[in-house]
Amino acid sequence: DDMVSAYIPKPIRPAQLHNVLLELLVQETPENFPTQIFNNNTHQLFELDERMAERLPLRILLAEDNIVNQKVALSMLARVGYRADVAANGLEVLSALNGMTYDVILMDIQMPEMSGVEATQIIRERYDEASRPRIIAMTANALSGDRKRFLDAGMDDYVPKPVRVEELVEALWRSSPGGIPADALLNGLSQDNGRNEMLFHFDEEEPEEHLDAACEKSVDLDVLRSMVGANQSELIRELVNIYLDDAHTNLIALEAAADARNLKALMASCHEFKGASANVGATELARRCRVLEYNAKEGRLDDVPVLFAAIKDEFSRVERFFRHFLRQES
Repeated sequence: DDMVSAYIPKPIRPAQLHNVLLELLVQETPENFPTQIFNNNTHQLFELDERMAERLPLRILLAEDNIVNQKVALSMLARVGYRADVAANGLEVLSALNGMTYDVILMDIQMPEMSGVEATQIIRERYDEASRPRIIAMTANALSGDRKRFLDAGMDDYVPKPVRVEELVEALWRSSPGGIPADALLNGLSQDNGRNEMLFHFDEEEPEEHLDAACEKSVDLDVLRSMVGANQSELIRELVNIYLDDAHTNLIALEAAADARNLKALMASCHEFKGASANVGATELARRCRVLEYNAKEGRLDDVPVLFAAIKDEFSRVERFFRHFLRQES
């Protein structure tokens, strides 16, 4: 519609509203600020600038212990031209800093051996403001109080998990000394924008493989596709296979921790399974993990058996969905 300059879907996210308003205020520079169209169905909010790394050179260290999360984050960075080194915990972060100078650290909060908060505090002690890397926290379901705690711990910025590619890119732009607006990365949107490729459909020619409604709703593949790219079929299959392999290990660890009434181990296993599930679009499974994680944090053990059974039940649907998906894609 020629009468409409841009639109955003409800519920409105503050970052989306800010970006659209900013773009409309600077129409004298259309090359840098093309019209944004946010699509709530595909989660493809804009096309990314594949040469962003040339415009904003950054040496990046990714601190993340989960393999699926690592691959998703690396794929997101690659979509805008970046490569990153990887550290699996806070100790590896400190070791990496001894041998290399980084501009940005994407720091997971909960990691084994040394957390992201602990690593950040040590970095702040060892390096002055001018020489230290900018630290961007990656937080799962962070509340406002948690965010303040991370910033008080010395982190410079944060992006919520599961990470959306547009939010990650905006955080990287905020790392620029010149404060280049996040909108500068846009290349504009095609009308189709790969929309047909984003739609997942089941093969009607295989009735024996039919999934019931509960299984179909257990995973939103567009979440994963929006992170790594709709055309990254091979990478998506790889991530799904890794997720399924790790999921069985996670379930065993969860059950062992629950049986032993080990709250710390239960929280750690729930947190890892929650993050990986959210990244592959298994949002209901991630929610159930979050509930069990919260109960463990509060020391509520009476409901653990019921909550764990609910997680296993939902995972059975997620697994059926992904096994079906892999067969369809092979």
